[in-house]
Amino acid sequence: MYKRITEDIYITQGLYFGIWEDLTIDSTLKEARQMLRDYNENDPATPHRIIKKRVKIEN
Repeated sequence: MYKRITEDIYITQGLYFGIWEDLTIDSTLKEARQMLRDYNENDPATPHRIIKKRVKIEN
């Protein structure tokens, strides 16, 4: 039987002073999109994005 050794995480980032900084880490894309919407509404002058990373599952 196949067992996953990685999981996907979604990181919401903001561009502050030319550097992309991590703001939140979510386990689902739906949660990350909601956080992105919230950040864009509350801080419209700053660009925000979501990136996906795969991390190893700790046993």
